[in-house]
Amino acid sequence: MALGKQVRLYRERLSLTLEQLEEMSGVAIGTISALEVRDSVRSKYAPALANAFGLTLEQLYDESRNWLTEEELQKADRKTADKPASSEWPFKQITIDRYNLLSDKQKEAIEEWVDQQITSYTSHTSANKSPRNKHKLTA
Repeated sequence: MALGKQVRLYRERLSLTLEQLEEMSGVAIGTISALEVRDSVRSKYAPALANAFGLTLEQLYDESRNWLTEEELQKADRKTADKPASSEWPFKQITIDRYNLLSDKQKEAIEEWVDQQITSYTSHTSANKSPRNKHKLTA
């Protein structure tokens, strides 16, 4: 079994559409489809696809066993539901392709940091807009 069959196998195991895999991996639908149909042996997109599946590159190429655990299947379901569509990607200087090169641990750390920044910003902004801060001193 070559890469194309493995990609289709894992995509189907995770119940992912081509569109969802595109969003998760940053690899274009046409490219994913071509890999699957042509049953390509190797591709420069394999690392991004493996990462989207939650696998190492070696695991993606390894046809001797199913590397997805039940926990990973559930985690993949959550990722698919929670990840913004590429049209909603919030960053201008960081592409989805670059983001998908990160490990899950790195992504979690970034997400935690961004969440802290948003919380801090919204708390600060809310405090400045609260009625108690709008009292004017009259002479």
